[in-house]
Amino acid sequence: MGRELDFGIVSLLESLFDSLSRIMSHKRSSDSNDLRAEPIVGYEWARLGVGTDSIVLLLPTTGAAAMPKQDLEHITIDPNAQYQVIIGETSRSENISVIATKGLDGWLVTTFLELTAMLLQASQSPSPQSVQQFIRDLVSLFRALTQPSTRTLQGLWGELFLIHQSADVGLLARAWHATPKDRYDFVLGHERLEAKTTTGPRIHTFGHLQLAPVSGLRVTVASMILLPSADGTSCGDLTALITERIEDREFQNGFVKQVVKSVGDNWQGQAGVKFDLNHASNALRFFDVVEIPRVTGVIPAEVSGISYQSDIQMTKELAPNVLGPTDRLTRAAMNV
Repeated sequence: MGRELDFGIVSLLESLFDSLSRIMSHKRSSDSNDLRAEPIVGYEWARLGVGTDSIVLLLPTTGAAAMPKQDLEHITIDPNAQYQVIIGETSRSENISVIATKGLDGWLVTTFLELTAMLLQASQSPSPQSVQQFIRDLVSLFRALTQPSTRTLQGLWGELFLIHQSADVGLLARAWHATPKDRYDFVLGHERLEAKTTTGPRIHTFGHLQLAPVSGLRVTVASMILLPSADGTSCGDLTALITERIEDREFQNGFVKQVVKSVGDNWQGQAGVKFDLNHASNALRFFDVVEIPRVTGVIPAEVSGISYQSDIQMTKELAPNVLGPTDRLTRAAMNV
């Protein structure tokens, strides 16, 4: 699967960029401060523009003293710019907020469109306050792209896939852990859910404490066998699919930030790390943690940080009928 999926506004922005690029390729202006722009359907207060060497987002001005200009590694921001904007066959001078990429490299254009789409979905209005918040959020995301990744892309893909395929995307997204140092990937009340991925046999690496039974907790392991595919779905794709199904716009925005911070400087590479959605869905299995083979006996107090691989190919799967009405997280993940 992959780009044939309906990514809503992501696809809309990609089509708009392609259309503007074709026009610009035949009508290059000698004035580098000229932009050809079109409104974004559904968000007409925002426009997408293409210049001679950048892709640009045009927003209402925030006011001369409201925000400073910013020059980041990949984008520049001018909240009170004067541009000659070409719309159709007419050209006019406008005072606008401009966010522009530094170049038209393929990965940068794709990243800019994806992040812009995700933030637009969470935008409330074209008010100066909303525009300022949009700019701050986009700056935060692009700064996160220069930070070291906190997770492996395969592991992150598995966690996002588990959210995407669940019966309650919002529930799992909110239960998703905030830091990679958390013992389990998802936490809700008395439930813990751990996502494990592999591209080979169903053998996973566990921290010893993950498999240690704790009274009163239901700990479930979601095991996924992934199939790499050039035509598959990336972490960015999954993020777009998930955010389209999150109704709370403020939380939607926070979820995007969490994903981008997790990927960090691997964002450019994540577009090439793709897995087949159908295969992942068909190979998804759930296990009660007490059934997972583990080291037993007393571990000396002086020994810590133990991890090992467990082969669960023959392990008994978790039966949906053992779940109670309060096991909301597990039930949503299992679609029961």
